[in-house]
Amino acid sequence: DGWNTSASLHLHYNRQWDSTGTNLTVNIDYIDLGNQTKARYVNMYTSADNFTQVLRTNNPGFYDIYSANIDLSKEISKKSQLEMGLKASQILSGDELNFYSVNPLGDEFDASRSNNYRYQENIFAGYLNIMTPIGKVLRLQAGLRAEETIGKGESVIGTDVSSKRYLDLFPSLLLTQTVSDQYQIAYNISRRIDRPNYRSLNPFIFYQDPYSWAEGNPSLRPQYTNSFQITQTLRRSYSFMVNYSTTRDFFAEVPQQNTVDNTTVYQERNIDKVQDFSATLIAPLKMANGWESNNNIVAGIQNNHLLLQEQELKNDQWFLTVQTNHTILLPWNIQMQTTAAYSSPSTFGIYRFKSQWWMDAGIKKSVANKKLDITLASTDIFRTREIHGDASYNSNRFNFVNYFMMRSIKLNLRYNFQKGQNFKAKNKKTTLEELNRAGAQ
Repeated sequence: DGWNTSASLHLHYNRQWDSTGTNLTVNIDYIDLGNQTKARYVNMYTSADNFTQVLRTNNPGFYDIYSANIDLSKEISKKSQLEMGLKASQILSGDELNFYSVNPLGDEFDASRSNNYRYQENIFAGYLNIMTPIGKVLRLQAGLRAEETIGKGESVIGTDVSSKRYLDLFPSLLLTQTVSDQYQIAYNISRRIDRPNYRSLNPFIFYQDPYSWAEGNPSLRPQYTNSFQITQTLRRSYSFMVNYSTTRDFFAEVPQQNTVDNTTVYQERNIDKVQDFSATLIAPLKMANGWESNNNIVAGIQNNHLLLQEQELKNDQWFLTVQTNHTILLPWNIQMQTTAAYSSPSTFGIYRFKSQWWMDAGIKKSVANKKLDITLASTDIFRTREIHGDASYNSNRFNFVNYFMMRSIKLNLRYNFQKGQNFKAKNKKTTLEELNRAGAQ
């Protein structure tokens, strides 16, 4: 069991000079996240000496996130625009793990499995973008972003300290070709960074059972992706995309087995690289009056390359994903929505996953002059979203079946309060990379 708390403060300022086509935006955010998780483990051993082992953990933690950015856009001609900005952020996090053996005479603290970890990270970034037409049918958007990251993690009860500092450049290029009013082609080249979640950098040992546990990796590096994409859009509705990307230092979970005591440790690690080639088709269709559908098909191949225990491994797989969403207007102004999807066998790092399919459905009715919406929805109706996976290397084989309680039935009531005819609620949602990495968004 456990609890979570959150508090946030957002300050926003905007100034626009219409005479010069200049716009200034300032955003300042402070977010405080708190959590505490308690767990209890009961292990029953059947042998000549039958006995039961009881363990418990207490894991409080916090995140303090500070972020500030300033963005400036200016028209440099009637059809060209320049954008630039600066951002600074800081994350302060702390996690404490207390592990106990439960005994009739009193709980015994296990120092070998307990820890207290602090992590601080600062990111400083700046960017410059220019958007301008080239001739009559081409429009160019080119940008460059620089980011410097400074991080330090330290175990309070130990001497383990991990520090990192790196500066990276991220260019991007988008060229849009307007063939006609109904047909456009976009060419996109970009480089991006994905940093590990803070929990993955935490060196704690997360107990699962006497023979397996997960362990954080303070040495985990960010992953870098270079991608090239061509997107064709027809009638502003139908899209066909071809994408190629290669990711260096891709981070993924890797299990490692100790044959001496038959224990397994699961840890996120940087594997060599991942190459992904895919094609995506998006096709909205009108099936009949009051019946519309949106369909998405993705097909491609993924190549995973990694060096594990001095052995080079390749994990390649062709994949296919199909998803169709339908909205149907029923009598009495009842709206029905259904989603069905299929995913072929796929890979992720060293793992291989079996195919699966699932279906969600719901109905919606608006009453009280469309102010009250009543929605009844069900997810994973046939309970088919089980994840079946396996991994094998160096004569070791791992198999697992996971289900994350996706099956549910929900009843939702939403009432729309209105103040005058032109009233419109304003809700500016904070979307920060740091909040995603803390697992709160």
